[in-house]
Amino acid sequence: MLYAHYGKKPILLIDEYDQPIMSSYEYGYHEELSPFFSNLYGSAMKGNDELGQALLTGVQRVAKESIFSQFNNPQVYTVVREEYASYFGLTKEECARLLTDCGRVLDEEVRKQYDGYMVGGVELYNPWSILNYAKTGFLDNYWVNTSANFLVRQALKNAGRSFWNTFDRLAAREEIESAEGGTSQYYCGV
Repeated sequence: MLYAHYGKKPILLIDEYDQPIMSSYEYGYHEELSPFFSNLYGSAMKGNDELGQALLTGVQRVAKESIFSQFNNPQVYTVVREEYASYFGLTKEECARLLTDCGRVLDEEVRKQYDGYMVGGVELYNPWSILNYAKTGFLDNYWVNTSANFLVRQALKNAGRSFWNTFDRLAAREEIESAEGGTSQYYCGV
């Protein structure tokens, strides 16, 4: 309908596409939900000549999930894809500009609180935390309880020795090469 009305192919943006899927696992209704999302994504994206592009964002990688059976071959960009590293958070320069525009400063105290991760050699800040700090001027753990972690907890319960050895190395701020061939330094912001 958008294409017919405006004569331009729209872009479909779906943020946190993984959340309903994770909730369906956690609360035991995945079998009922799966066909709905399979039909939704299939009809919206596969063979849709009126669609320009689609972008799905999520925390958990569930792109191989059966709900995508009608929608295949998506391009998956994870935090180990260096060419998109700066898009997985706010850069130091973006934070400094945002905070300056809000009458605040990116000082050592703010850096210590919110500078939590490196992706592809880019130092990144948590956008939710920085935006809340910019608004309130109060340093707090804004990101806590902003998402469900059921699948993460399940994965950690079932993780083997190899995972925990690698995790310990990350916590010690050692450089880790990813399975996808990335060579950047990734570390936990502990």
